[in-house]
Amino acid sequence: MLRGVAGCVASRHNVGRVHTRRIVPLLLLVAACTAGGPAPDSDPTTGTRPPIYTTDAAPPPEVLPDSGPITRPNPDAGKDGSVETVKDAGTLPDGSAPITGIVPGELLISEVMYNPAGTEPDSEWVELHNTTTRTLNLAGLMLVDSSARVSVVGPGVTLGAGAYGVMVRKRAGSTVPGTAIIFEYGLVQPGVQMVNSASGVLQLKDGPTLLAECKYGAFAVGGTAASAQLKTLTLVGSQAAGGWCTSQNTWSGSGADRGTPGMASDCP
Repeated sequence: MLRGVAGCVASRHNVGRVHTRRIVPLLLLVAACTAGGPAPDSDPTTGTRPPIYTTDAAPPPEVLPDSGPITRPNPDAGKDGSVETVKDAGTLPDGSAPITGIVPGELLISEVMYNPAGTEPDSEWVELHNTTTRTLNLAGLMLVDSSARVSVVGPGVTLGAGAYGVMVRKRAGSTVPGTAIIFEYGLVQPGVQMVNSASGVLQLKDGPTLLAECKYGAFAVGGTAASAQLKTLTLVGSQAAGGWCTSQNTWSGSGADRGTPGMASDCP
């Protein structure tokens, strides 16, 4: 070991004498040799010693702060010209479509024809009412009957601000005015079929969220060839028997059926 150090010292001393004509202190040269690296003046360009270790980890990537929920202007402005801002839901973690953003009370089941004069269940229908000042996208919503049968609303189905729209089980042969029909839910079987008994109920759901409900059986409203109509257009009102009535009047082209499909209630 001493012989190696001496050789290193001699070598460094000769280089220093030839190129710099100065005497390098012995202790500095010994430290450089024992550390395993080149002498301080071994780089003729910079005169500095290169780093011994070259495997230092790269600095961690920059992490930007979370800016919170992203919001966007709702494309459906209110009638008064206001623009509502809603949360941009994007896609769900499982890759499925986002939820609609409709909250309970914004969309009501406003009329149910569960026992029509025509053939059942194909002549049945349900009316929805949009209580908001924006157009609602109904795609993906579910109609659920008392036997847990489900009909899912297809793509492209919307309901305008303050409007009434009817979902019929079968469009062909329906006495509901064509301009009032927004969706035909009986194309996929078995689909919703409403019972004519005290257990009768119809729900509108957005995934697990109950948006609206009509307990026509328990409330004893509606009947043969007469729809059950909501006269109190609030979610709270729809949960009480007093918020409903039995239709008394026929509409143009209805035959024997009484109701107001696609129009406001005629409840007294």
